[in-house]
Formats: sequence, structure tokens, C-alpha cells
Amino acid sequence: MILYDFFCIIFLLIQFFISGSLFHSLFIKTRFDADINAIPRILFFGIFLNITFLQIWHLFLPINLLCSLVMHFIQLFFIFYNKSFFKYLQIFKTLSLESYFLFFLFLLWISGLTNSHIRPYDSGLYHLPTINWISSYPIIKGLANLNIWYGINSNLFLLISVTKNYPFYLNFLWGFNGVFLCIGFLSFFIIPFEFLFQMKKKNTEILYRSIFLIPLIHYSFYYFPGTSTDLPIFIIGCIVSIEFFLLIANKTSYDHIIPILVFLGITIKTSFLFFGLGVLIIFIIKIYLIKKNIKLYFFKLSFGVFIISSIIWLSRGVILSGYPLLPLKSISLPVSWKMDKDDASVMRNSLNNKDIFHDEHLKLKDLLSFKLKVLKGALLPGHKKVEMFYPIIFGFIGLVYVLKLKKKNNYIILFPILIQFLIWFTIPKNRYSSFSAWWLCSHYFSIILEDIFSKKHTKYIFLLILILSIALHKIDYLGQEKIFFPKYIKKKIPKADIKPFKTSSGFEIFTLEDESKDQCWESNLLCTRFPNKKLRPYDENDLSKGFYTIKID
Repeated sequence: MILYDFFCIIFLLIQFFISGSLFHSLFIKTRFDADINAIPRILFFGIFLNITFLQIWHLFLPINLLCSLVMHFIQLFFIFYNKSFFKYLQIFKTLSLESYFLFFLFLLWISGLTNSHIRPYDSGLYHLPTINWISSYPIIKGLANLNIWYGINSNLFLLISVTKNYPFYLNFLWGFNGVFLCIGFLSFFIIPFEFLFQMKKKNTEILYRSIFLIPLIHYSFYYFPGTSTDLPIFIIGCIVSIEFFLLIANKTSYDHIIPILVFLGITIKTSFLFFGLGVLIIFIIKIYLIKKNIKLYFFKLSFGVFIISSIIWLSRGVILSGYPLLPLKSISLPVSWKMDKDDASVMRNSLNNKDIFHDEHLKLKDLLSFKLKVLKGALLPGHKKVEMFYPIIFGFIGLVYVLKLKKKNNYIILFPILIQFLIWFTIPKNRYSSFSAWWLCSHYFSIILEDIFSKKHTKYIFLLILILSIALHKIDYLGQEKIFFPKYIKKKIPKADIKPFKTSSGFEIFTLEDESKDQCWESNLLCTRFPNKKLRPYDENDLSKGFYTIKID
């Protein structure tokens, strides 16, 4: 059964690579260099192009079998009728046989990790129900009125919904995020491995990349398998830091990738928003300083596609809930299906775990005490140390080292990191912000390691990082038992027990029999944890027309 998962992840990687090559051929059109760094970039281009296509398609039609056939037909047409595709295959000549062997070992390992129950908890809460709506109908206006969580506008669900049309759908569902793990492994292990033994790069980049391997192994256990939106965000955030390292170190950049990574981060999880905007600001500043003519960049085709896709994504948010950036409720449009602000507040407070902070009678001393307790809970227990505590400590040590020795460094990267730290301080959930802590650690602590270890000794620290990455989980479980090779568990989506519920108009929806539960899984499209008497369909005979709510005195 592991082989099914293995080949499903391989298939996804191949088709994203084809789409990425198509995107580069159509919209970038610059000379293509068969550089090893191009592999993760091309894969992200492919994810971006697929998302852009799916966003447009889903405005009018469900993500059904026809959608999959059209998308793959375009990919095949590009392969067989555009000779330029074969130049992109030259990238793979940059990898040694040893790298292929190590990559396939990693892929086999994470394929084995799919022998587990689907994660996260939110899969049953709204991930799978949302994927079912996407696969069954074009985008539904006011869908958030049926269930507030169905208003979450994550493009990860669009990508996963395509796989419902494939054989072995459950293998794709369980293993989909393996794509992001593979990109992370390529960037944090395979590429520095090649640099190390080919002696083509300085120590700093090798060490910089390798440090990210420590959290990658952790998240392979913690967020995989399943539909977690946090795993892609972590990988994207770390890749952004690498691209900025290359921008700062080489005084040049592959201009097209950073805005696309920011788009992917924000549209997969809105918690990436302010960090992403901070990244875009310093990216524009750096491009201006390097090229002196920023206008030329904004007229590139790739940037135009980025803007169009961003506008479509914001429009999708308005269609789903009336709020383009849900759960942010400060921006909304006065559409007839707009979700009630009180419902939007319920979602925000649930995400933030901040109900206690809204208690007007709570004394400031108690509030600060509670806040400190929450922050300790996000830093010190078990596995949470590797998410925030360790990288913050070592990153701060590296920063002090750089400042004390007055080493030449570009401190502009602290801008988006501090923005995300502020978000973490406000919403102390590590899964929203751990990539920024590891950016701080990798950027500054790699400088210490470079000064300690000469180039010929870098291989030893590289090996030490690899051993540490595994030892943290095998020797010290970090408060959680990690099984490297789990026994086979049949992939099965749980069933929810539901009962009918009639709104004041007589429209029948469904809710959970056990009121203490909130996961509908795939029980029924009209299942909701929040049955609302005020709910109305625009047309009871055609659910694609959407939902709205009325006021009841």
C-alpha cells in the first residue's frame, strides 16, 4: 500500500513540474539556466499556475473530472508540441545519483508515514466538507452562512479537490502535503548536499539551508499526513527566507519567485498575510536598489498574472462570505449574502483563543498573568520547543554575535520577522509563526557556524544537523511519541451521525446528533455544526445559487 502513496506523490510532483515549465515558458520567457535552485522554483511555479487555472474554472464550474481532463490535456499538449519543455528536464542532470537515492529514500519514508489517521482535526471540521462543495458546485455565494468555517478561502483545498477525480483518491488525500515535504527536503538537504560535495558554494548557504532540516523532520510527523494548511505555510515561509538570502548575498534575484511564494502563502492561509506584505515591501525596496527601474518589473507578464490571480482570490472570499480576507472582519462588502459580523467574530475568537481577553471585568494583573501563561505554553512544553523556543534562542544569540563583532549584515530581513513575531505574541499559536523563528535562527546562527567551521569541516556540521534532526524525535520524543515506520492502517474517512434541522422557512439542512461534536466529515453537503434558523437558500432546487440569512425579530 505504501507504493500507492509513493506513486501518488510522484504523480503530483511531475504534473506540478510540467505546469511550472509551462508557466516559465509562457510568462517569464527569460533565458532558462539549468541550475539546481530551479527545481523548487519550477515546482512552485506549477502550483501557482494550477491554482490560477482552478480559481478561474471554479468561478463557473465545479472542479470535476472535466476540469482535471482539461488541465492535464494542456500539460500533455505542452510536452508533445513544445520542444522547450525538454530544456527544463536538463535541470535533473544537476543532481548526482547519490541525491536521487537519498530523495527516494525520503519519499519512501513519508509514504510510510501515511499509515496514520488523517490530520489535522480541522479536516473533519471544514477541510473535507469544503473540498466536497468545491467538487460538486461552482463557487457558492454565501456558503459561510451555512457554516462559518466553509467561508475559509484556502487555495490548498482547490488543489486537493482535483484529486477527487483520480483513482486512489484517499492515497492522494492522505499524501498530498508530501509534495511540500519533498520540496522542503530538496531545498534543505539535497541542494546543500550537492553544494557541499561539489564545492560550488560558500559555507554560509550550505549551513543556512541545512538548519531548516531540523523543523522539517519535526513537521513530517506533526502535520503529516492529511490536509493541514500549516505544513505548506511553513515550507513556503522557509523558502522565502532562502530566496532572500540569495537576493542579499548575490545582489541579484530570480525576480519572479518571491511574489509568487507570497501569493501562495497568503492564499493558503490568511495568517501569512502581514508577513507576506512585509516581505513584498522589502522585496520591492531591494529590487529598486539593484535595478534602479522598478517600473520595468511591474510590467512583466509574470507579475501581471500574480495581480490577476490575487484579485480573483480576493473576489472568491467576497463570494463565499462577503469578507475578502476572512477571518479578518474589518473589510467587507455590502452584498446580500454577507455573513453576520457576530459569526465572523466567533470564528476570529475561536482561531485566536482570546475569549478571555474580551472580558471587561478582568483585572490587568490577571490579564498579564494569563498572557504570560499562554506564551509559556507556546514555548516550553515538549515538541513546542523545536517550533519556537530553540530557534528564537539560537537566532538571538546569532544576532548578538553579528552586532557585537559589527559583521556586515542586512538587517532589513528583521522587518517581516518582527511582524510575524508580533502576530505570534497576539495569537500565540506556533503553527502560524514558526517559519519566522527559524528564518531568524538560520539567517544569524549560520554566521556563527561558518566562523567556527572551516569549509573542509562543513560536512561534519552538515552531518551533525542531520543527526540532530532525527535524534530530537527518536531519542527525545519532545513530549510526543514519534514512530518512524508506522504499521499499516487502512485509510478511512470517519462518518458523522447527523440529524435533520429545519430553518424558519422550512428549508432542511443537517446537524450533528451529538452536540458536543463539530466534525461533519463527508456526511452530507448541508451538514453544519452551526444550524441557523435564519438561513435561506436563494433557490431550494438549485444550491449553486447560494445562501443568505434574514433578520428574525
